[in-house]
Amino acid sequence: MLTKYLKLPLRSLMRNKVSSFINIFGLALGITCCLLLSLYIWDEASYDKHHKRASDLYRIVTNIRSESNVDRIGATSPPIAMAIKEEVPEVEAAVRILNPPGVKQYFTTGEKEKVRSLLQYKDNLFYESDGFLADSTLFDVFTYEFTEGYPKIALVQPNSVVLSEKLAHKLFGESPALGKIIDISQGGKQDGYKVTGVFKEKYNSIIKASFFTSMNSPGSTEKVLNENEWAGQNFVPSYLKLVPGHNKAAVEKKINDVLLRHGAAAMKAEGIHKTLSLEPVKDIYLQSDVGQRPRIGYLYVVGSIALFILLIACINFMNLSTAKATRRATEIGIRKTLGALRGTLIRQILGEAMVTVVIAIIIGAFLARLSLPLFNQLTNKAISINAGNITFFLLAALALAIITGVLAGSYPAFYLTSFQPARVLKGKFNPGGFSAYQGNGKPWLCFNL
Repeated sequence: MLTKYLKLPLRSLMRNKVSSFINIFGLALGITCCLLLSLYIWDEASYDKHHKRASDLYRIVTNIRSESNVDRIGATSPPIAMAIKEEVPEVEAAVRILNPPGVKQYFTTGEKEKVRSLLQYKDNLFYESDGFLADSTLFDVFTYEFTEGYPKIALVQPNSVVLSEKLAHKLFGESPALGKIIDISQGGKQDGYKVTGVFKEKYNSIIKASFFTSMNSPGSTEKVLNENEWAGQNFVPSYLKLVPGHNKAAVEKKINDVLLRHGAAAMKAEGIHKTLSLEPVKDIYLQSDVGQRPRIGYLYVVGSIALFILLIACINFMNLSTAKATRRATEIGIRKTLGALRGTLIRQILGEAMVTVVIAIIIGAFLARLSLPLFNQLTNKAISINAGNITFFLLAALALAIITGVLAGSYPAFYLTSFQPARVLKGKFNPGGFSAYQGNGKPWLCFNL
């Protein structure tokens, strides 16, 4: 039975090679665009979802109220995060991550301002962006997959550095990086740092790091560790990991109690009203309004464009299928005269549509894979089809096959099978419209194209 339902659609496609080619490649191009935009949406929505217990991770946001407005800053004063860790039982771990103070700022064409540190290993000397100072608790809060070293102890000792795989390869080639000493200048003199770990850059994160150096290293970081300012100096991005089953509102109240205990006098002296709030890390990239416009709106626009492209492809398919109605009308009229049920004919025509769509999906998936490098250039992304998103890609292709097959095939199926066999065989069929009749001969639906 299944072979029969496959043979009939394939035979119909082969009889109408030109129209079948136009239908298939028209759909394939629309599906290619939809798949690429779906991958873009998946990539945008995947930021910081890979962390273990991601729903327990928060960024501390500083809210400074004046008479006219409230300024929200995605950072806070240096001592706040660690004091909260000590005084609030619901806080399991805390970490501070910041750009090294005093590192020179560089501008490159078409890029945002970047912080660059000077790295040297033997004769290999170069500037590297995206280097951060971090507390030893960094890997207690955030999840990184290590290829060398152990996360728990990687940043415990002063002058320790953890490198990305890309940077480790740039410094040492194929040789192991663990234990080697590199010279790093982060706004001061060059110091030797021991490589204590190498991590994979396989996930999207708001923290785009090439390397992390230990916060307790001598130099400019000592100012951060010894700073006891609670009212001002809100320049340190700080993150908390709360215990499972926590109450966010209750924790926010407790961290503000900590702030008042230590900083009320300083805030009064400076004449500011400062409060703290918690922002889920997994929501920062798309939904945060701290220092940016929420990106989620752009994602809705991209999704709407994808659906519009798919709708246009389906309408084009329906128009081309309906244009073949004159040639198919006689065939369907004869089959109805011979006793074929309308339901059987509808299933056949829907089957033809589904076969067309499946072929278009296969071609579209191939074209999407082929055009990914160009798409990445246009969108400034590094999207690839890999083990992390292959399931999503296949599900997206399956959803497109079902949606497109039903949308594109339903109208031609119901339209073509509505013809009255007697009128068609007498040559009185009018392809400009159709009417479907009830059993008593009265029309229940009339539609003119």
